[in-house]
Amino acid sequence: MKRIFLFFTVLMLSVTTLLAQRSYNQRKPKSPEQRAKMLTERMTKRLKLNGEQSSKILKINKETALEISALRKEMMQKKNENGTVDKESYKTQIRDLNKSRDAQTIALLDEQQKAEYAKMKEDAKMRVKKRMENKKGKKFRNQGNLGDSIDDEDLEMLVEEEVLEEK
Repeated sequence: MKRIFLFFTVLMLSVTTLLAQRSYNQRKPKSPEQRAKMLTERMTKRLKLNGEQSSKILKINKETALEISALRKEMMQKKNENGTVDKESYKTQIRDLNKSRDAQTIALLDEQQKAEYAKMKEDAKMRVKKRMENKKGKKFRNQGNLGDSIDDEDLEMLVEEEVLEEK
């Protein structure tokens, strides 16, 4: 009887673990509006934004998220039609959108908030680098320092995702 109980306990724990991993890996993508709202909420909390700043930054984040979403759809459509995509052009457009968003956001912040915003972005870059090192493992270790294999501009595309995943 103890063996049967132990067997079912181990079986249930295994199934629970597998289901948890599966649901984590198959998260639903968020809409551009949801992404903008989440980013703005995190910024409001971390930067201690007032109501006016928060509403203006929400508008900026929403516009940027919609533009990035449209670019991604366009890129996927071209990839499906032609089988190839100009990745450098896509990266450049994303970088430009992120730089524009940053410039508009920074214009609304006071000096203390600007310093915290810079720290927030740097923290996100470090988390992305760490995640990439963990994900790629040997590939990046064999190339030397991860910073040598990926430049800061390429990280900009990943930082937005990382800021959204902050806990």
